[in-house]
Amino acid sequence: MPIETRVALVTGATQGIGRATAFALAEAGFSVAVLARTEADVRAVARELRSRGGAHGGAALPVVADVTVPEDVERALETVVAEFSVLDVLVNNAGTGIRKPFVHMTGAECDFLIDLNLRGLLLCTRAALRYMLPRQRGCIVNIASRAAHLPEPDLAVYSATKAAVVAFSRALAQEVDGQGICVATICPGPVDTERLRRLAPDVDRRGWLQPEDVAHAVVFLASPQAARYNGAVLDLFR
Repeated sequence: MPIETRVALVTGATQGIGRATAFALAEAGFSVAVLARTEADVRAVARELRSRGGAHGGAALPVVADVTVPEDVERALETVVAEFSVLDVLVNNAGTGIRKPFVHMTGAECDFLIDLNLRGLLLCTRAALRYMLPRQRGCIVNIASRAAHLPEPDLAVYSATKAAVVAFSRALAQEVDGQGICVATICPGPVDTERLRRLAPDVDRRGWLQPEDVAHAVVFLASPQAARYNGAVLDLFR
């Protein structure tokens, strides 16, 4: 169903699930802020969003930021609100994985996964809530993983970060309950993205989700019809 024009910020929005989500939200009528670390990539996605035009002509804003850097996150949220006046939806999608036996993981690799998959999500969420809570309106959709429930060998740290995302989301949903904020989590199974193809090059991909499958779930959770889904954890498997 068409959604009144609102404003969404998508992190990790230049490829895979994030890119598909940005386009799905634009098609649903959102103005979309596209956030990633590489300026050329965010500008390219924003240009394409503008050229296609959403169903209701939503705008597109490129935002260059590293979600693991607090100053970057604060500046990014300020930029979005300065441009659009409000922030209605935050999609915490930025994240990655390293497939390696835990005993061979370096400290730097562990820190990298924890910083990107968990700490970056916490920073973005806290910054977004500062704008959402005074309006008593907002939606935060966190992209976790099936690995949060069904951990796999060689993905121990990745699985731990995604399980932490689920626990954080459930706790935060209780904190903001009754304040007009909806916090929901999506736990996709394997998604056919370039990153996952690199992590599992020899795996049969016939049963994998497409990025658009996750994007459509985000659009639903970001819609007014999903306002009662605060605290929901959507397991999206095939």
